[in-house]
Amino acid sequence: FTVKLNDTGINGTYGGMTFTKGVATVELKGGETATATGLPTEITYTITEASATGFKQTGVTGKTGSIKTTKSTATFTNTRDTGDLELSKELISDRTADTDKVFTFTIELSDTSITKEYNGVQFTNGKATVKLKGGQSKVIKGLPTDITYTVTEASATGFQLTGVTGDSGTISTTKSEANFENTREKGNLVLSKALISDRAADKNQVFTFTVKLFDTGINDTYGDMTFVDGVATVMLKGGEKAEATGLPTDITYEITEASADGFQVTGKTGDTGSISTTKAEATFTNTRETGDLELSKKLISDAAADKDQVFTFTIQLDDISINKTYSDVQFTDGKATVKLKGGESKLIKGLPTGVGYTVTEASADGFQVTGKTGDTGTISTTKSKAEFTNTRDTGDLDVTKSVTSSTPNDLNKDFSFTVTLSDTTINGTYGDMTFANGVANFTLKHGETKKAKGLPTGISYTVEEERDGKFITTKTGETGKIATGTITASFSNAKDEGGLQVSKTVQSIIEA
Repeated sequence: FTVKLNDTGINGTYGGMTFTKGVATVELKGGETATATGLPTEITYTITEASATGFKQTGVTGKTGSIKTTKSTATFTNTRDTGDLELSKELISDRTADTDKVFTFTIELSDTSITKEYNGVQFTNGKATVKLKGGQSKVIKGLPTDITYTVTEASATGFQLTGVTGDSGTISTTKSEANFENTREKGNLVLSKALISDRAADKNQVFTFTVKLFDTGINDTYGDMTFVDGVATVMLKGGEKAEATGLPTDITYEITEASADGFQVTGKTGDTGSISTTKAEATFTNTRETGDLELSKKLISDAAADKDQVFTFTIQLDDISINKTYSDVQFTDGKATVKLKGGESKLIKGLPTGVGYTVTEASADGFQVTGKTGDTGTISTTKSKAEFTNTRDTGDLDVTKSVTSSTPNDLNKDFSFTVTLSDTTINGTYGDMTFANGVANFTLKHGETKKAKGLPTGISYTVEEERDGKFITTKTGETGKIATGTITASFSNAKDEGGLQVSKTVQSIIEA
């Protein structure tokens, strides 16, 4: 303060003031006083206060006057300048629930003596706590200027502090601003499709997935997935994957796969979970459904040796990429060979469904394919059956008898025959002959024929006639092998006859 008297002759100390040429300089703190005592009366005075940074003169009384015998009093009131501190929270997050997330801040003033409420914020020992949600701000008004401050934010799970401005400074008449930016942590979700199939066409099979986030506010493209109301549709082939990048953490998800004809979901991992900073991985394994093909051989034959006859089959799949062994049957370029005897069958398991097949049988000498079912078709979950029926070729054996004799009764004579087959298992009636253990016995008269009808081809035969010494026998075809058509064994018998000559001799004495 400057105390100026209108008498420049005043020099010296008067109580608490020292004057030089009527002027004294006084320094006071808030609440202090200075008193000049013993000044001459009738002298006028003027008191001025120098400006003080950070303060406003908000009241003055008695700054001019005249010294009297009564004490003159001058009072100056100064008020500290104040400033505002605005604390703002900016939140970057696609997660709907984060709109209600509360972040906690601590404001510390350098003046720990401040214990007061400013604009609804209570400071105790210079410290206050403020809570804000994303997009909110708080203005703290009337803080004393020239006090420094520091604002810190408590860590929040799932969020990173990605930007800070004005978190420390000094309160001034210009509003201070502290802005904190928090960003929701992000994570990735990878969806993979594994396919198990031997079928070449399945490499182009598309599988459809629904990725559902339990936050309907997610509407954007994240890497390979586009979400609408938190739901994305993803289409993948075997071996492919799709990755959603930058998803907000702490969102739960569920992945489902649409059913696909001909396939089973045989494994899945990570189909439910929660997005975190660690990559979430979901894998769905689909396996092509499989089916079985049973190949059977039915054999119709009376020949014992045919039980060891091997028939050869070729199975051709329409998928020539298949190179694999199924139930001990090796397929190469979609083709396999199977060998069966009569009465045998082969069950080929685990063939991919949806694959077409054709079964053919190699020709076998002496046999005819007399029936087949299921020789073409498509593998399905229901067992496919291909049955081939082979019938042994058959032939006929005729045994004929002719007799030459001058004796009429010989033409009605029964001659005995035995037909012996090389296959002793032949039993039963074949046309005119009945066999037991491969042997048939019968009789023939002149001009008669016996026919053995439907004998298995390839069997050897012998026809024997019971010997009759009265006849000379001529025979053809009495041995051979049964073949298709008719084989004839002919037996001709001629009576062994002698000559009779009658002569006449006459003796007489009478001359003719």
